[in-house]
Amino acid sequence: MTTNSTTHYDTLQVPPTASFAQIKLSFHRLARLRHPDKAAHSNLHGDTENNSTYYCKTVPSFIEIQTAWEVLRDPVRRSKYDDTLHVKKYFQSLDQHNIVRLSDMTCEVCVIESD
Repeated sequence: MTTNSTTHYDTLQVPPTASFAQIKLSFHRLARLRHPDKAAHSNLHGDTENNSTYYCKTVPSFIEIQTAWEVLRDPVRRSKYDDTLHVKKYFQSLDQHNIVRLSDMTCEVCVIESD
């Protein structure tokens, strides 16, 4: 389920402004739904009546949920993660406006010989 544009916030189905309590609540809800021991006993797999085949494809895997929780539950790791998201968003906006980044430029050195 995780793609380059999916964030840990998307995985836990919370906004980036979510409080710790909101993140924790969402993690526990999703973990109960997707935990291998719990999901095996639920009616999530193959129940076409409730469209749960679609549900299984749209809800992140337990590992993705656990990974997102590990980052977002720790204030220091969450802050670093948020910084990374801001940088990615900034560079994506540059790409959308066809702005040349310094890293894309090459430098050719010309040496002028004097007599």
